[in-house]
Amino acid sequence: MSLSVVVKNALYLVFRPVVWVLFYLLVWRQPRASVGPFDVIALSDSDDIAMHVAKFGEAADLLRELDPARFRRIVDTIRLIVVDDHARSFDAQYYHFARAMVVRTDALKLCYPQAVAALLAHEATHGRVADMGIWEHYGISQRVERLCLRNEIWCLEKLPGAEALLQTKKDRLARDDVM
Repeated sequence: MSLSVVVKNALYLVFRPVVWVLFYLLVWRQPRASVGPFDVIALSDSDDIAMHVAKFGEAADLLRELDPARFRRIVDTIRLIVVDDHARSFDAQYYHFARAMVVRTDALKLCYPQAVAALLAHEATHGRVADMGIWEHYGISQRVERLCLRNEIWCLEKLPGAEALLQTKKDRLARDDVM
């Protein structure tokens, strides 16, 4: 393990409680809605929490009905879904300390339920990897992303109407374009 990885891990351990407190202060007083086992919080300017709740509700219903084992794993991993206008450049990101998934608002606007279900499966895979004690760093992040992408593909194979998205994900995995 290189020195930079050791330093990064040490900084993570030192600052993790600070990040945890800041995250909870940010979302603690925000309006929230429950979608099955998930709490959805909208930090977006539009405050259209009903639209976000509906999207995650449809995806949760699809997964519960068509892939109950995967749905249980997702529920065990993700407890809180935060929809944010100002999220990072990724469509979604998993925060293990809060068992939360932060999703960019634009990533949800054009999504249909199958894509949201695949997004849940992808981020839950990040959580399961973290639960195993494997912390992502530059050396393994591409391998973890490939695992997450394969999990998305397995999820989409069980969902009706996801053929185009499934083919896109398979092509992306074949091109080795996972980051």
